[in-house]
Amino acid sequence: MLCQSHPHKYGWAHGVYEEIPVSDELYDEWRALQNETQRIYRKEVYHRDWTPIEDVLEMPKTYERNPLEDALIWDEQVAKLYEAIAQLTPIQQRRIRMLMENQSIREIAHEEGCVI
Repeated sequence: MLCQSHPHKYGWAHGVYEEIPVSDELYDEWRALQNETQRIYRKEVYHRDWTPIEDVLEMPKTYERNPLEDALIWDEQVAKLYEAIAQLTPIQQRRIRMLMENQSIREIAHEEGCVI
């Protein structure tokens, strides 16, 4: 059954548009195809890597670790960790130290008299 409420505009290369009446089924199929096309496009754009190809070609093939740099980063992270621990309450500090000594949550709760 043709439906006048869903005329499909068909454009020619020279800018002339014609409206063609289509059935509800064809219109629904056309809208579903249009929606799927837009969904795929949005997914591709969202996951696109915007790195220019020139930069990709200049990237090193392998990453070499620098032990001195790693040690400096580690020392900086440890210092920040201890600064953060110093901001905690004494009870929280004690429990964090227990975790750092590889005690389990159950062991800490037992020592603290908590029920879990």
